[in-house]
Amino acid sequence: MRYLLDTNAVSEPFRPAPSETFSRHLREHKRSTAVSVITWQELVSGAARLPKGRRREALERYHAIVRTSFPVLGFDEAAATWAGREDARLARRGITVSCEDLQIAAIAVVCGLTLVSADAAFRRFGELTMVDWTSTG
Repeated sequence: MRYLLDTNAVSEPFRPAPSETFSRHLREHKRSTAVSVITWQELVSGAARLPKGRRREALERYHAIVRTSFPVLGFDEAAATWAGREDARLARRGITVSCEDLQIAAIAVVCGLTLVSADAAFRRFGELTMVDWTSTG
């Protein structure tokens, strides 16, 4: 594995006008890309919050494709240790982060993966390598 998709990255192809740049990168790197259990939980939760109907059914079909297309990496003791230390480091600087973002970053760092995300909030994490496949630059 080389890349870990953040939730906003996994959601990109389902947007009304998905980024062509993102789609190209995803095709090129599909075999070396994974998602985290945290992202999987966010996807399931997001769809389950929608009322029953076409949009929810379409999301659930798309999520089934995601689940079978990418390995889902867990949050383990090494990730928990990194997350705990990083959370304390940021707290000493007065920075509060979401538990989900912290866990996704931890999985990427301990697995040696580059996080694919357009979310600038991830830039606060030390040791995290990040790329935005939606930008052309």
